[in-house]
Amino acid sequence: MKKVNSFVVFLYFSPIILSLYFIFSTGKLLGDFRSENYNMSISEPFIILFAYAVPLLVIYMMLKLVNKIDVINYEQYNFENVIFYVFIFVGIVTLACGANKIGQEAIPGTAGFLVKIASKFSPLAMLALLSFSRINLKKFLVCVSIVVFYGYRQQSLQGYLIAAIALTIYILANYKINNTLYLLLFLTPVVLLGPIIDFLTFIYSLRNEGRGVAFNIDEITSLLVGRVSSVSSYLYITSHEFISNRVSDYFSFGIFLERLTGLHLINSVSPSEVFNVGVIGPNADYSIFMGLPGFLSFLTANNALVATINIVFLLFILSVIYYLMPVVNNSYRITAFFIVIYMTLLSSDIWELSILFQSVIIWRIIALMSRRKC
Repeated sequence: MKKVNSFVVFLYFSPIILSLYFIFSTGKLLGDFRSENYNMSISEPFIILFAYAVPLLVIYMMLKLVNKIDVINYEQYNFENVIFYVFIFVGIVTLACGANKIGQEAIPGTAGFLVKIASKFSPLAMLALLSFSRINLKKFLVCVSIVVFYGYRQQSLQGYLIAAIALTIYILANYKINNTLYLLLFLTPVVLLGPIIDFLTFIYSLRNEGRGVAFNIDEITSLLVGRVSSVSSYLYITSHEFISNRVSDYFSFGIFLERLTGLHLINSVSPSEVFNVGVIGPNADYSIFMGLPGFLSFLTANNALVATINIVFLLFILSVIYYLMPVVNNSYRITAFFIVIYMTLLSSDIWELSILFQSVIIWRIIALMSRRKC
């Protein structure tokens, strides 16, 4: 269990540290901001690490409190095997109908209806959850392959990233790994750096070719590190002026109300929306991760009371997700939460959080219907 927990800490903080190293040594931001110069002081990396660590620590302490509430023991349920067939359904739909590409119009007709149903399960997050189960390895590898294919049809790198993370978690959670092998697991990306960069360059080329976007191979390191870290977004936000008062006062309530009821009753212009419009314009077919510190910077730039209300509500939503999440092994519940929520926290797009919230409710219903007969 300690190895799984340490891997999750590594997953969250190694991209941040790597980003800080590149920005400090090159004097340039990464990813979508790679054309921006930035002179970082010696003390600034520690301040940035603090800005990232505190929100995660607050969430962790909140989950420890929620942990005192009794939850269902899903070891008596057949949840993981039912989810396997859900993945088969997602795979068939993705093969036959495709997947909605980020930033592009939804697929129309019956195919679009099936694609929409498949997306309601949040396949990437569902694979992250499944990695903590005791599902058969062959079945799990089938699910991993489906998520990779799903990401390919979405023209997104997220599917590849989550597949790699979930496979690592599955191995650590289900097999005894000695310290030597565990260390080799961390060193593998360094040892195989050349082939990995070649592979990721190929994946990036496929994605950008599908999007019709020019791709400079010389920028691959900046693009890759910038993709798994929001440090450059945070530094860009703190060094530029945005019209943050365009963010709706109670956007979080409006987003979740619209997600659950389909009714647009409260204005729902979020910090992520204002940030992306300000950086890449209103018609871009992709979005930029702003990260938790960047999100909080936007949120607290105006009315402190309104910001506090939104933060308390979002913490409540995270608590509900944590409570409803059907984790087969409860000893991994907090760790599983941080893996399931990983991409959502990286983007800090509340619309994505609302999608995950909806999916967790669906997972919960599936889990409750999958109880083994005595």
